[in-house]
Amino acid sequence: MHFVHPVGLSLLLLPLTLAVACGDKGADTGTGTGGDGGAEDGGATTDSGSGDGGTDRVPTWYQDVQPIVAEHCWTCHNPENADAAFDLTDVDLVVELADWLNSKINGPDTEPPYMMPPMGLDPSPECDVGLPVRTDLRLAEEDKATFQAWIDAGTPLGDEATAAPYEIPELPTLSGDRVVETTPVSFDSHDGQTGDAYNCWSWDLGITDPEGAWVSGVQVNGDNLNILHHAVIMADFSGETAPEGGGDGKCPRPGDEVPSATMLATWVPGADPIILPEGYAFHFPAGTRLVTATHYHLTGTGQHDASTISLSYLDKPPRYEAVVLPLGAADPGETDDPAWEHNPFLIEPGDDHYVNTWRDHHTHPEDKEFRIWALFPHMHYAATAMKVTLEHPDGTSDCISEVPVFDFDFQRTYEWDAPYEDLPVLGSDDTFAIQCSYNNSESNATLRRAYEDNGITEYLPIQIGNGWLDEMCVLHAIVVQEYDGRFEREAGE
Repeated sequence: MHFVHPVGLSLLLLPLTLAVACGDKGADTGTGTGGDGGAEDGGATTDSGSGDGGTDRVPTWYQDVQPIVAEHCWTCHNPENADAAFDLTDVDLVVELADWLNSKINGPDTEPPYMMPPMGLDPSPECDVGLPVRTDLRLAEEDKATFQAWIDAGTPLGDEATAAPYEIPELPTLSGDRVVETTPVSFDSHDGQTGDAYNCWSWDLGITDPEGAWVSGVQVNGDNLNILHHAVIMADFSGETAPEGGGDGKCPRPGDEVPSATMLATWVPGADPIILPEGYAFHFPAGTRLVTATHYHLTGTGQHDASTISLSYLDKPPRYEAVVLPLGAADPGETDDPAWEHNPFLIEPGDDHYVNTWRDHHTHPEDKEFRIWALFPHMHYAATAMKVTLEHPDGTSDCISEVPVFDFDFQRTYEWDAPYEDLPVLGSDDTFAIQCSYNNSESNATLRRAYEDNGITEYLPIQIGNGWLDEMCVLHAIVVQEYDGRFEREAGE
């Protein structure tokens, strides 16, 4: 698959994590703010301790719920992040939104966002590699139960003076031998502009060494969070995104397409930077350009964005080379590709459960061992689920990833937190079976919103393509191999 990514395509995700464990500007601990421990705005004062009579303890905001919300929600939903829509450090607002928040926390809900915190990966017993996921956003079942019990008790605040301590996760920072920040993008909106806008920007990284460079981390430094919705970060090995005259600037191609670029990361406000494990790095050959396809959500007032990207470099080759394998279907010509289980790919209007599977056969040198470190599933507005299975030459198979409730607005890369030797092995003759599910009907709230926002009243047939009303069934797999002097950037092609 050649991945042609138009800036007109609204992604979200992730970094490699699109999202998205939201990060904060720094760790913080404290006893919280807001409220006086009384029964204000729907909260009821309740004894926060167990009585001698053996009654169950009733959870309260300051003693039980605030630490959960602080750890899992405040990194996004804070006063500094306008893109997060509301501030959950405001206890009065939390009480006001409590039932709605509970529908997300103990979801999935029927309306987007389907779940909070946004963590689409949810392996079933038959689809679980048994490895932890880095920056796993999922709440523990006991935390969900605590929030539910707090709702059932009437959202009591408790005693602020004896509030339980909490910790806001600290945003990881890039390391490596050196960190280099790009020049800023330049994007302007005007008064009266609303809806979605897109910008493609290309940087000359100045890599002239014939041996190339090794990149171990990517961090987006978001500037104007009032309009910045998400960004997709890519490496352009061909140089085709260079603006006229070279240097840094807006991509020159019609429709802001990014030809044959390799995705590195997705980002939303608050997302962690992409930091490869120690001893891992991407190889960037000489002449590589960095590209961002950025989605803005305009507010009606004139705005300027000057975001930058930082890269961390290693001065010496790593032990393991990381390679991004672009898999699945994204281009219009792949609608009737024989790789589809049901050919051609076509979702008729009103079809609320269309399922199709794309198969990508993988080969690499027999003396190489590849292991899978991370997976990034990507689809568009009609998408509802994705399951990824490795099919082996002997007829056996292993399901390695399942996103049972796909949320377009919260896409991310799922990275396994395990040493190299414990990662899933990618065999030389294995096949990725990427099963994608869609709903092209009014019952799909995400698609319905997209139609309404763009003034379209009649549902249309959907095929594979780059437009926002087209679909994709895309998987970017980040595989790693011991570096032995042979670059494997094209290993999956």
